[in-house]
Amino acid sequence: MSSESSGPPIQNYAVFSHVLVFLKVLLEGEWKSKENVILKKLTGREAQQSFLRQFECYARGQYPFDTPLGDGQSTLSWWTHLTRIPEGNILATLAVKVFSVRPSSMPEERTMSVFTRMNSALRNRQNVSTLVNMTQIRQWYMYNSASKHPEHPTINFYDLDAQLFGSGAKVGKRHHDTRNSLLSTESAGGDEEIEDDESSSWLDNAEESSTTCNDADFDVESEIDMSAEGLLAVLAEASPGGTHKGKGKSKAEAEAEEIEGNDNVDNEWPEVWE
Repeated sequence: MSSESSGPPIQNYAVFSHVLVFLKVLLEGEWKSKENVILKKLTGREAQQSFLRQFECYARGQYPFDTPLGDGQSTLSWWTHLTRIPEGNILATLAVKVFSVRPSSMPEERTMSVFTRMNSALRNRQNVSTLVNMTQIRQWYMYNSASKHPEHPTINFYDLDAQLFGSGAKVGKRHHDTRNSLLSTESAGGDEEIEDDESSSWLDNAEESSTTCNDADFDVESEIDMSAEGLLAVLAEASPGGTHKGKGKSKAEAEAEEIEGNDNVDNEWPEVWE
């Protein structure tokens, strides 16, 4: 960004220079994450060049950044609208991320509460640096996405015993001893205690249901493909030969592999801005 380029002059050039340094770092992180819909389609060099061109247009008040805010329009909605315009979508997507942050004092209050719990009466001689380090470690584990959202693997029916009891465990048969049990129907001498001609019980007075199920079967083949490979892999009693085991790939993983496998896409972020 040069103050001597053609176009309207840049007001407060020093302020825009500091903002540019911050946005460069933010752009690099967003591009490397491959989560932004707009940035993941561009190479690192293309993202840098487009960003610099759009930022200079914004600093000079040129299109598409020359449109004033409408009546009752918020800054966030103004930048969100610019994400649909190719001449300003990269800068706009960074601005949306910045203006989506809601200022609040709650994180600070939670941090001070952690300080209070850790710096108890029995541990009141700790250094401030010790408290800070322990609090940072605690907050990192609390907000770490990998620890909060563990993976739930798919367990196939033929792997159920191995998953529950281990691959080398032997599952024996259990025998229930009915002696002295309420379920036992035999006497001590081995005779059957329940006679055929017993007195009536409350079950005899139960009325039969007025509604009967005419068709006990239900048709699922019209709604579910019973021959689907994923369904057979889960319900099969034996491991299907040649069937891919494990969970399918998500859409994000498939897109990431597609980007990595494309030789025309530069996956390296240029260290030198041009």
